[in-house]
Amino acid sequence: MRLALALAFLLGCGDPDGSDGTPGPAGEPGLQGPAGPAGPPGPQGPGGGDQGPAGPQGPIGPDGADGAQGPAGPQGDAGAQGPAGATGGNGPAGPAGPPGSTGSTGPAGATGAAGPAGPVGPRGPAGFGGGSDLEVAFVGFTQVKHGGDLAGRAGAHAICAGEFPGSHFCTDWEVDQANAPQIANPGAWVDAGASTVSSRLFRASYSTSSLNTCAGWTSSSPTVKPDGGNLGRGLVFTSLGGISTSFVANNDGGCENVRSLACCLGGTSVQFRGFTTPHTGDLAGRSGANAICHAAFSGSHFCTDWEVDQAAIPAPIPALGAWVDAGNHDPTNRLYRASYSTSSLNTCAGWTSSSATVKPDGGNLGRGLLITPLGGISNSFVANNDGGCENARPLACCDGIPPQ
Repeated sequence: MRLALALAFLLGCGDPDGSDGTPGPAGEPGLQGPAGPAGPPGPQGPGGGDQGPAGPQGPIGPDGADGAQGPAGPQGDAGAQGPAGATGGNGPAGPAGPPGSTGSTGPAGATGAAGPAGPVGPRGPAGFGGGSDLEVAFVGFTQVKHGGDLAGRAGAHAICAGEFPGSHFCTDWEVDQANAPQIANPGAWVDAGASTVSSRLFRASYSTSSLNTCAGWTSSSPTVKPDGGNLGRGLVFTSLGGISTSFVANNDGGCENVRSLACCLGGTSVQFRGFTTPHTGDLAGRSGANAICHAAFSGSHFCTDWEVDQAAIPAPIPALGAWVDAGNHDPTNRLYRASYSTSSLNTCAGWTSSSATVKPDGGNLGRGLLITPLGGISNSFVANNDGGCENARPLACCDGIPPQ
């Protein structure tokens, strides 16, 4: 480059005439010009010296796409056993295994305490003879004490039977005959009895108007007035062995005071067998009524009014009561029943009519005898022109014979 410049300079300074002069001395080298453009690469030379050292590792590039899963490798050795896990819940029971062989008999255990008494079985048929040797027995005073409301005479019988199976509520004359033991004050309730031997009835006529039975054993009020005017009270077997009443003072008859009931057995072999299905007053006569009872309770018959009294029927008695036959109350008479007639006013025309308006004698309204839910004897009369023979009731069925 410097050489070219020098030549140009010399040419510019020549002789105007165009003749060349003697060349002058060489000038100082000029400054280095700019680098020219790179020439094309030359061919690769033969392998040179030894490979240089590896350069530093570059940064890790991004993950490539997942490759296809390779084949499973061989199973490794089993690792050490881990700790036991928590116990799981019980699974369902498996099927029962076959029974094992019977073991040898063990020694006998100690005798256990006696269990409660079982229910009283049905009474057997009445024995022969009967008569004056049918003694009354006292069986006990109830543990549970009650005011004068015993749910009637039938309720009182049921209370006794509940504590002493087969027993009934004692009458005043029965605790006397049975020699009942002493009881502490305030004594024990007893029922009003028929103490005369001129009747087959053991008990006084039942009524909720009775002054001496706390209104027929239906009231625990100290001021009850069963007849609407006079103070009611109840009969009591006293601690000294006598019969008295519960009267306390004016305006206090004592029916509110709780006492035990005296309970008895015996006195008759007449027994109540049960109630049949309901029937209206047409029972196909007395023999038809007996057949209905016999079919329901083998060997039984249609009870008379005095038989249900002697048998001391306990509650519950059906709400409409139960039919009973008209009896002969005279103990000296061999006839147990009243004379039979289709003109009878108290037996729905001899148990042949289911009419509300039947007039067995041609003029008077007929009706039928029944035992009430409270244990008294009444009749089916409903209202004027309705004697009640059309209403269906069970029949009371009995067996046995009375004392003679």
